[in-house]
Amino acid sequence: MDAEQLRAKMTAFARRFPSLRSAPGVDPWQPGDLDEWAAGPASHGEQHTARFLLAVWDQDAEWKAGHFDLMSALRV
Repeated sequence: MDAEQLRAKMTAFARRFPSLRSAPGVDPWQPGDLDEWAAGPASHGEQHTARFLLAVWDQDAEWKAGHFDLMSALRV
């Protein structure tokens, strides 16, 4: 799978989360834009969802929005 196909799959996956449908960086998939948004004006729940998607994209990256924490996300 090439990079363009992978980005298209991430867009399709991210669009399944209603809270992120209008978030920057979702369509088209631009993880840096989503990270900036999640680190700033996003709500608490939106932040968890964005962190999850960013972890799917690259779990080892140092995202401005922070690392995805499953137990913390489950409490929201």
